[in-house]
Amino acid sequence: MLRYQEELPSLATELALSEQRERRRTAQALHDRIGQVLALINIRIGALLESVPTKDMADSLREIRAEAAQAGVVTGRATERFRRRRR
Repeated sequence: MLRYQEELPSLATELALSEQRERRRTAQALHDRIGQVLALINIRIGALLESVPTKDMADSLREIRAEAAQAGVVTGRATERFRRRRR
C-alpha cells in the first residue's frame, strides 16, 4: 500500500502532462484546419473580386474577407488559450 501511495504523485503528474499534450495536439489540429478553411475563403473571395459587376458587391466581398481575417485572429487566440489551459 505504501508503494502505491509513493507512486501516486508521479502518476498524477504523468496524467496531467498527457492531458496537456493532448490539448496541444487538439488545439493545433483545430487551428490548422480552421486556418486552411479561412485561407480558401480568402482565395475564393479574391477570385470573385476580379469579376464582380458592381462596386457594392466588391465592397461586400471585402467586408466578408475582413471578417474571415478577424475570425482567423480570434481562432489563433482561442487555440493558444486552449493549449495553455491547465486544470
